[in-house]
Amino acid sequence: MDAPTERIGYALKNFFKEAYFLSESSEYLLKENSAQGQSELTLTFTTDNVRNLCIEDVDGKKQRHSLCCGFTNNSKEAALNKAVDHAIFKMENSGEWTLHLIEMKTSVGAKTWAVVKAKQRASYLDMLAVAVFLGIKVKEVFAYTTYGLDKMTSEFENANIAVKKPILGQKIINLLKDEWQAGKLYLDFGDGPLEIKHKRVKMARNENESVLKGKLEI
Repeated sequence: MDAPTERIGYALKNFFKEAYFLSESSEYLLKENSAQGQSELTLTFTTDNVRNLCIEDVDGKKQRHSLCCGFTNNSKEAALNKAVDHAIFKMENSGEWTLHLIEMKTSVGAKTWAVVKAKQRASYLDMLAVAVFLGIKVKEVFAYTTYGLDKMTSEFENANIAVKKPILGQKIINLLKDEWQAGKLYLDFGDGPLEIKHKRVKMARNENESVLKGKLEI
């Protein structure tokens, strides 16, 4: 159930850096600027008068200062130093909380998908830790990937074999059919893949504009 307002307020004031969360709003314009291009996502909510807590530029914040505690393994193999672009905690009408992790890409292919999954896994752990600081319990987690160009089908056929190779003892997961097309994401935590719901968000450029734009309602 929902944590008391006083508990969340105390956490925001005492446990987090100033302005770490955006001011609560019924709509956010979330942006991503990278070497591959710019993206803008208009995020709105399906329910009115519910709380939401939005962390913009999670990836940038994590690069500047650790989102989580200082005990995590920062090796390249663990990939726990990565993060998605944006994260939103949303309180549902039931009073329960859901977590929404958004990664923004110009295009998505098999190799890019492996990067997306690594970011989602690291942020899944980070944000559950943040939820403890906030005093809330997350009922369900949702993942999103915004993109302008879908390269998954063609790139999957030519992807490095390491991308396709299943972890020993685990089921073979076809990145294209079982994840990208099926609306699912499988994250590895060592005890079998954890399945979470995933939504593709197609973005588009208006004529004479270089920015990819799209909309998402959660």
